This record gives sequence, C-alpha cells and structure tokens, in this order.
Amino acid sequence: DRRPTAFGQATYVRIHRLDMAPMGYRELWEVFAKLYPGKWAVQSFPPADRILDQVNKYHLMVFDMVPDGLDIGPNAPKGSIFLARPIAWEQE
Repeated sequence: DRRPTAFGQATYVRIHRLDMAPMGYRELWEVFAKLYPGKWAVQSFPPADRILDQVNKYHLMVFDMVPDGLDIGPNAPKGSIFLARPIAWEQE
C-alpha cells in the first residue's frame, strides 16, 4: 500500500509472526531489514481512537528516502540538534 506522507512517499506494511507471538525490537528490525535493506521505516503509534489493536501486528511506514529530521544516528546531518526525552518505564 503506497501513500503520500509529510516525509514523502511511503509503503505501509504490517509485520507479524506466523504463530502470532510477540516480536522484540531486534526480531522486528531483522525482518524489516531483510525485506527492505537500506531503507528507513517508522512504526506507527496512533492516538487511542485510531488504534488498530491487532494481536502482535506491527505497522510500519517504509520510506523511499531518509525522512528529513528523523535521523538519530552518528551520520545525522551536521548541525542537527536532537533533544530526545528519555523515558524510563517500569511496569506496575
């Protein structure tokens, strides 16, 4: 499913395991990287009234180009300032 976004054209993909078990970040990333080598993606976390709560399905937007302003790695554009808000989470 191709669609325009504020970051340019993107492909909407849903990833899940055949047994529908949860996937950790690394496992999800490895599937993504195998299917879309060298591409950037963003996982969707919509507001509550827009959630597609499908058991252990992960919704990604895969971009044709590096999404401007989202590069957080050591190769981010010079002069970029990233003020990430650290969040430590402990389940109750």
